[in-house]
Amino acid sequence: VKNFYIFRQLCETQDDKLIKDVLKEPQERTIRRTWPVPTPHDFWCLGRCIGFSECIWRQGFTFRHLQGEHLVMLCEGIKSVEDCRGRIKTFNISLNELDIEGLSHIFDLPPLFLSKVEFINLRGNHLNVLPIPKHGFHNFTS
Repeated sequence: VKNFYIFRQLCETQDDKLIKDVLKEPQERTIRRTWPVPTPHDFWCLGRCIGFSECIWRQGFTFRHLQGEHLVMLCEGIKSVEDCRGRIKTFNISLNELDIEGLSHIFDLPPLFLSKVEFINLRGNHLNVLPIPKHGFHNFTS
């Protein structure tokens, strides 16, 4: 997937059943090198779609001009789904303009969701303090 239009369109239908049906196949989905640069609202839509999906997600947002607000909205979208089923396997957000507040929202996701993350890459985000996740990751680089 190289753009967020599909996720935005799914969310704008406000039909949770449709989102579940479209993303019910338990396959691996990769999002990377998105264009145009996604908005925070796009990230909320993506988070909501992840929450409803049965998929394993690999996300690569290296050098995409993301800010903390993008991660806040992604996490809010995920948490807006009561019975979150999706799984983020890898999350590469290196070389962005992220702040500690945005990153801390990742660690506020439900423990069951966090326990499924295998790899997170934060390289080049110029963070001074990083909260340690309670539930850990298999492979964590910063």
